Amino acid sequence: MTNKKINLLFITDYMECGGRERVIIYLLNHLNRSKFDSSLLLIEKKGEFLNKVREDVKIKNLMKTNTLRDEIFLARAFRYMQRVYNVCKIINSEKPDIVFTPSTTISPLAIFAKLFARKTRVIINVQGNLTADLKQNLKNKFFLERIISILIYRMYRMADKVICVSKGVGEDLNKKFCVPKDKIVVIYNPIDVEEINKLQNEEIDDLYFENDNLKIISVGRLHIQKAYEYLIEAFKVVRENEINANLIIIGEGIERANLENLVDDLGLGDCVIMPGFKKNPYKYIKNSDLFVLSSIFEGHPLALSEAMACGVPVISTRCPSGPDETITDNVNGMLVPMRNEKALADAMINLLKDRSTAERLAKEGIKRANDFDLKKIVKEYEKVLIDVISKK
Repeated sequence: MTNKKINLLFITDYMECGGRERVIIYLLNHLNRSKFDSSLLLIEKKGEFLNKVREDVKIKNLMKTNTLRDEIFLARAFRYMQRVYNVCKIINSEKPDIVFTPSTTISPLAIFAKLFARKTRVIINVQGNLTADLKQNLKNKFFLERIISILIYRMYRMADKVICVSKGVGEDLNKKFCVPKDKIVVIYNPIDVEEINKLQNEEIDDLYFENDNLKIISVGRLHIQKAYEYLIEAFKVVRENEINANLIIIGEGIERANLENLVDDLGLGDCVIMPGFKKNPYKYIKNSDLFVLSSIFEGHPLALSEAMACGVPVISTRCPSGPDETITDNVNGMLVPMRNEKALADAMINLLKDRSTAERLAKEGIKRANDFDLKKIVKEYEKVLIDVISKK
């Protein structure tokens, strides 16, 4: 390979708060500038994370009109074909060496565009367990689920590489969607340990953190994937065991109203707090007694690794995929069955009462979190990017 910089085009839907957006930011901001020249193409130029992208990164906005949501089927189909055309046009014009996308909806566009720009390589970054994701998000939409499954089956094998964020995600792609093993590379999601260590020490001025109650915290979108209803039900059991604790769920999303109704129905309105999105969640995690991930599916949850980096004991469901690759049960955290509020409540009660075990898990958790440090993970990405270009 020559000394010429590798031209990278990242494509995603938008830059709202989420794991895949965070990974794109880390790569855009930290890939070696002497080796890579990166730009970003967004379907919609919006989101809380837009201002985190370095100023020298060129950002393009694909659609300046309304999105595919809330349109009749034919209108959505027409607009999707517009996207295909526009993505192909941009790729054909800019001729990037590599197109990189973590979006399930955009991956087929990138593969289709590759047919017209044959020298361009395509890397798909899979951030979640696709089988579990499709089953949950397309429940009672069998026809649509089948179409998307067929697209994944047909398109992903045409990518030059498929980077999966955990072994479980890669195994699912290989077994359920027949993506060849030699196409799959596992790279865990990165966390910025240095930034976390700095931000976690900022002062908290929120009143709900001033009382002496124990603090149980979770961070993530208010979405069915996170299964917060089980966490809230389990928290009720914790309170019934005469443990004075607050549950703080940081994040925003479409399930807010349902979760607030559940909190009211269970009579927990005075001890469950949902303050919405927080720019710096780490200071809240650091000052909590316990972090809980109650998800029913993941990929490699960033919030879990970040909580471990904050030195807080963690409990996670053993959901597909990722938590059981991050946590060794009863060594650096605790794993419980998903959708099981009793098991979750028992684990929370045990760690809140047994502080020596909690401290031991927290110390080991810090060591484990360092395995996902940004500097190490970015080098793994750089190696894959260079290898893809090197292969004729």
